Amino acid sequence: PSPTPPSLTRAGSDTMGNECCKHSSADVLAQEHLTTAVSTSEKEVDIAGALKAQQAESRRKCGLAAKAVRSRATKELDAAWKKVGAEYNVQKMIWQSLAPQRGAAYKSGVELLTSSLELAISKHATNLDEAMAALQSSIEAQRNNKELLSKAVSDAILGVQKAISLMDLRKELATALEDISADKPPAAAVLSKFEEMVNNCTFKDEKFDNAVKAAWRGAT
Repeated sequence: PSPTPPSLTRAGSDTMGNECCKHSSADVLAQEHLTTAVSTSEKEVDIAGALKAQQAESRRKCGLAAKAVRSRATKELDAAWKKVGAEYNVQKMIWQSLAPQRGAAYKSGVELLTSSLELAISKHATNLDEAMAALQSSIEAQRNNKELLSKAVSDAILGVQKAISLMDLRKELATALEDISADKPPAAAVLSKFEEMVNNCTFKDEKFDNAVKAAWRGAT
């Protein structure tokens, strides 16, 4: 038999080779596409997981912030009452030194203030309403005779009144932080005024205020 022409052999080989290259290239491209798709999907899952973890950490910090808000409010009120007690002790010495030089009206006013201030100081830990009523009586008694109380005592009483006036707002702030910590959606009104609430609580601690706001933003 006659040998196969060299040109026919090369042609067949080239044709098969080209087909192999086409299939091989298509397979590689498909594999690359699949790998890219899987890689992208994994990255999306990783990002979503990281964001979820960050939000959970922010909620945890909100829970800690709520405890800190309540603790600071309580400590501030306690400190204000201690200030009243300390200034009252100084005031008693002033009364004792001035009483012999003053008349009956002065002595009567001192007796009234002594009664109301001692009641307020003794009751503030067990009956805050009664203590505040007694403080108010002291303020009213002092209006009739400005020299009965020193400025230090008057300022200390105002300090208690201010701490009391902030209690409700601070409780509202703490409750909002506790709710978001428990993954409860905040009310729209709270969302819109949260940073204003923090500012109005007047903790006088910029670092603390910023930490509370950051935790809230991360959790919401």
